[in-house]
Amino acid sequence: MLGLTWDEVDFENNIIQVVRTLDNEAEDQAITVGTKTTAGTRAIEIDDEIVEVLQAQKRIVEKYKDAAGELYQDHNLVCPTSIGTPWNPSNLRRSLYRIIHKAGVTRVKFHELRHSHASISVKSGANIKALSTKLGHSSIRVTLDMYSHVIPGMQREGLAKFRDEINNSTFAESKWSLQ
Repeated sequence: MLGLTWDEVDFENNIIQVVRTLDNEAEDQAITVGTKTTAGTRAIEIDDEIVEVLQAQKRIVEKYKDAAGELYQDHNLVCPTSIGTPWNPSNLRRSLYRIIHKAGVTRVKFHELRHSHASISVKSGANIKALSTKLGHSSIRVTLDMYSHVIPGMQREGLAKFRDEINNSTFAESKWSLQ
């Protein structure tokens, strides 16, 4: 997220390309082309609500540029500091904790938000292959290994949906019916 530039946000097709990372270990917090793994380089489909949030963020960044003037260091980042530089992850973490404290909710680490998103997606019946790609996992096996704990009960739900489908389809009326 901290390495995402506006060049990778496609508002027309509702896609974000994940192709860069913030190398926080580098002295100048360099934005590097490439991700930790091959699967990490990916396209993520976004919906209209996320597009609206990104467009609002773009307006905020423009205000940063106007306010900072020539002090602004334009790295074309989606989430820059008020002077255009990459966020220090520690500062981002502290900001998240302040928001969590004000909201009065359980404190979580930033990366746990990713796990929450994935768990809720699995529970809601998201396509595992699509979710695996979105998360940048090398295979659906990695995704299933990490999030199988949220699947109990889903087999029964799947069986019920399957039964409804075959009972309400032309298959049920055919000579090959299981009746």
